[in-house]
Amino acid sequence: MKTLVSEKAREILARLARFWVWRRRRWVKRLSEELTVSEAQLSEHILQKERQIEFAAKQLVDKKNAYQALEEKNNALTRDLGKKCEEFEELNQQHQDLDDRYSLVKGLLSAARTPSAALDKFRAILHEDYLAFANEESSLAEEAQAFLHLQGIEQELELITSFPALYGKSQIAISGGFSAGKTEFLNSLILDESVRLPTGIETVTSIPTYLTYAEKTIVQGYTASGGKVSLEGAGLKMISHEYVKSFGFEIRKIMPFLSVGVQLDPERFSHICFIDTPGYDPASATNTAEHDRVVAKRFAEGAEALLWVIGADSGQVSNSDIEFIESLSNFSNIPVYVVLSKAERRRDEIDDILDLVDMTFESTSINYLGVSAEDSIFRGEYGYRNMSLDTFFSIYNRSSHIEKKLCEKIDAVFCRYVDAISNDIQKGEEIVGALKSVDLDVFGEGDLQLSEKVSEKISDISSLFRVESLKRQKEKALEISERLKRAVHEIFLEVA
Repeated sequence: MKTLVSEKAREILARLARFWVWRRRRWVKRLSEELTVSEAQLSEHILQKERQIEFAAKQLVDKKNAYQALEEKNNALTRDLGKKCEEFEELNQQHQDLDDRYSLVKGLLSAARTPSAALDKFRAILHEDYLAFANEESSLAEEAQAFLHLQGIEQELELITSFPALYGKSQIAISGGFSAGKTEFLNSLILDESVRLPTGIETVTSIPTYLTYAEKTIVQGYTASGGKVSLEGAGLKMISHEYVKSFGFEIRKIMPFLSVGVQLDPERFSHICFIDTPGYDPASATNTAEHDRVVAKRFAEGAEALLWVIGADSGQVSNSDIEFIESLSNFSNIPVYVVLSKAERRRDEIDDILDLVDMTFESTSINYLGVSAEDSIFRGEYGYRNMSLDTFFSIYNRSSHIEKKLCEKIDAVFCRYVDAISNDIQKGEEIVGALKSVDLDVFGEGDLQLSEKVSEKISDISSLFRVESLKRQKEKALEISERLKRAVHEIFLEVA
């Protein structure tokens, strides 16, 4: 039994083995077929993905090229935007400058002058009574110069009326040749480092500027009609030639001068008013140079003292410097102090230069007080002759009797009239007296007919000398002088 079972079991096992082999072959074949199909499908899928990748890569390249093109375009647009922004800023600045100039001109033209009945009275006497007198009078040869002096007094009175801070201060004109360093010297006196008058290697100062002590910076422009406007912000650049030219017309005709209140040392300058005048170039014959010379001369003539600036780099006093000072109508009386600016440039030679300048001025008829060598950068004095710069300032840092000095100027003008008329009266009386003597001599000869003819001719000739008319003109000159001085007194009563 055991053997039979074993054989049967072996047969079953053999059959099972053959069955499993057959089944395995079918499974392997089916798996192989499925694998082949899957492999084909996978290859197709891979090929499809490769095509997709290739397409995506091409799209990526296209997008990169598009991005690069857009980036270049963006850079170009950014650069163009930058240029447009710069152009906009420039145009905006030009517009702002134009608007500022328009506002300034509008303000100047509409500025109401400071009301002053006394100044109106002075003007009426000067432009009506005086001119009527001057048209009748013919004795004074320098009549045009006399009128200019009186107009200068009128302008000073206009300034005092609209700029009361000037009242009681000693006026010191800062003058000198082209690029002498006048403005740098004034800047060295200003305590506030943020406030600087414009300087440069070219001619800079264009509009005369009154510089006085003040606790805070105040810049004002004054009109030819006696009004004033505040020039906040861009006020100081108004002084420069470049800014004046930017208007396209002569702005100085409607704004002849400026005032600047700045922080100065009150112990040295509380009673001093500096007048920064345009530098003149004697070698230039342009209209601007001639205008600067005339303006500098006029404002220097109205000052109590003249501070003449010479660049130490030149090392000497030019003939044009001496000629300019001697051309001032008051040069024989006006005290002149000399400042050598930029002394740091020739420090080792300063003593020799000081001696040369001192000797040059001492040899002239100029009312010369002294000379100082100044370092405009470090604000120091390297040396001086006769008196130091501080001593000079101390002489004028005091209340000034402006009214008295203006009245003296009026007297000086009309003294010329009185002297000229008196000379004509004396000459006329001498000639009339001589003619009468001739008449008596002819009458003494006993020829009555000849004596009558001679007397008639002498009477006609004597009438030509208008001695009585000259005497009335002399009285008229004295009368107008007194009326002008009374008007000046009334003006100072108003501003006191």
